[in-house]
Amino acid sequence: MNKTLKTFMLWMFCFAIATSIYPVEQQGIIKVTVRGFKSSTGTIKIGLYKSAQTFPKVEKQYKGKTVDAVGDEVRVAFTEIPLGEYAVAVFHDENSNGKLDENTIGIPQEAYGCSNGTRGVFGPPSFDDAKVTLRENSSQELIINIK
Repeated sequence: MNKTLKTFMLWMFCFAIATSIYPVEQQGIIKVTVRGFKSSTGTIKIGLYKSAQTFPKVEKQYKGKTVDAVGDEVRVAFTEIPLGEYAVAVFHDENSNGKLDENTIGIPQEAYGCSNGTRGVFGPPSFDDAKVTLRENSSQELIINIK
C-alpha cells in the first residue's frame, strides 16, 4: 500500500475508535410560537426548562430568549437541545424590567403562558403538566397563547 492510503486508513481507524468511546449526543430543536400579547411594548421572555426544581423561575431556565413584542406573534427556536423532557414558560415583560410583575398577593400582572397550555390554580403550573418530550430525530413545535 502506498503511504497516503495507509495514512488515510489510520485516520479512519482513529475516528472510529474516538466516536465509539465518545458518542455524539443526539440533539433536536424546540420551536416556540407565542401569541396573544396585547401590545407591542416591552419584550417577550421565553424560558426553556429541564427540571421541576427550576420551572418556571425567571433566570433559572436551561436556555432563554428575549425578543421584542412586535406584530401578532413571535417565533424562536432552541437548537442543539439534547433529547429529553422540557417545559417552556413565557411572559410579556411590558415594562422591560426583566421580571414577571405580580400584585401584593402574588397574582401575575403581565400576560404569561406555558407549554401544553397549562396554568396553575394557586401558584405556577407544575413541570409535569407543562413538559414535552424531545425524541430522537425530531423537533417539537409549540404554540403558546399568553393571557
